Amino acid sequence: MKRHLFACIAVITIWIIAATPASAIQPLVVDLTHTPDPVRLGETVSYTITYMNPNPETVHNIEIDADISACGVQHHWSPGPLAGGATGSVGWTDQVSEWIYTGLHIDYVTVRSDETGTATISGLTYVIFADPILVAITDTPDPVCPGESTTFSIEYANPNPFALTSVCLTGFLSVHLNFISSTCNGFFCAATNTVEWFLGTICGGATGTVSFCGTVDPSVSPDGVIPTQLTVRSDEAGLQGDVTETTTVKDTMPVPEFPSSALPAAMIAGSFALCAGARRRV
Repeated sequence: MKRHLFACIAVITIWIIAATPASAIQPLVVDLTHTPDPVRLGETVSYTITYMNPNPETVHNIEIDADISACGVQHHWSPGPLAGGATGSVGWTDQVSEWIYTGLHIDYVTVRSDETGTATISGLTYVIFADPILVAITDTPDPVCPGESTTFSIEYANPNPFALTSVCLTGFLSVHLNFISSTCNGFFCAATNTVEWFLGTICGGATGTVSFCGTVDPSVSPDGVIPTQLTVRSDEAGLQGDVTETTTVKDTMPVPEFPSSALPAAMIAGSFALCAGARRRV
C-alpha cells in the first residue's frame, strides 16, 4: 500500500514539474544613438549600438547588423556570448553621403542570439545640406511703458545659391505681451501665444521682412524686460536655434533729470527768496 502511495506521489510530482513552464527568455534590449544630430551632408557622424541581456542566463552567438541609409552603408558584428545582465556596445563612424527631401533617414539595427531570437529597432538620422537662414528681429519703440504697443520687425535672408523650401518663421511671445496684428498672413495661436509665417519657398539670395505688433501688459512692473524669441526652419537647413529680442519696460511717470544735485537745491532756495521778497513788498 505504501509503495503504491509513494509511486502516486512521485508521478504527481514529476507531472507538476513537467507542467510548470520555464521562465520566458526576454529579448535583448537594443539602443542606437549618433552624434552630431542633425548632421550636415558630407560630415562625419559617430554611431553607437548598445545591447543588454535582461536574462539571468548567458546568451550565445550574438550577431549585429546595421543598415545606415544616411551613409549608404551596412555593417555586421559577431561579438559572441553575453552574460546575464551584462551590456555590450559597438561603435563606428561614417561619412554622410545621402540626402532625401525631408532630410530624415531611417536606420535599422537587428541584434539576435541563439536563445533570444532577433530584436529590431529603427532610428532617424536628420541630414541637412544648406547654410542656415539669416534672421534678425528688432522692436520699435523700445523702451515702452506698460499698456503701450511696440512693433517687431523680422528680417530674413537665404544665403544659399539655391532655394530653401517649407520655410517657417515662429515668434514666441512673452505672457506679458498681448498680440494685436501681423503682416504677410502671420497666423497667431492664442493657445501657445505664438505667431507663425509659412513662407514656403525662398529663392537663393532672396530677402524679406515680416512684422507684428503687440501691447505690453499694463500689470508689468517698470524697469523689467520682456523677451520675444524667434525660430526658423526649412527642409534643407533644418530647425535653427532661438534669436531673442528683449523689450525694456519703463516707468509711466518719468523723473526729471538735473545736471547736478546742486541745481534742485538752488531752485528751492530761489523760490524761498522770491516768496520772502514778495512778503516785504506787501
